[in-house]
Amino acid sequence: IGIDDMHSIIDYFLQGRKNVNTTINIANPENYPVPNIITCIEEHLNKKALYNELERGDEYFLDISIIKPVITILKIQFKGDYLASLLKKYYHSK
Repeated sequence: IGIDDMHSIIDYFLQGRKNVNTTINIANPENYPVPNIITCIEEHLNKKALYNELERGDEYFLDISIIKPVITILKIQFKGDYLASLLKKYYHSK
């Protein structure tokens, strides 16, 4: 999740004094498989990654039900090229 989107979500809760004294998980609702992340980075850098793929781990569930309506209200779009747009914004390619 980009820092601007993180800030928008946090600001929404702080300004509205919503969910006071509550733990709020803030994360991208889209789950990116590691191979997709690697491909996106490769395309951004125009460079092939050298790695050995190992079958380890599992999906991690993070309850973000509290922020889902806020994402809609703030019109934050995580689908499509969100990951690629973050790479362009924060990591300039050569």
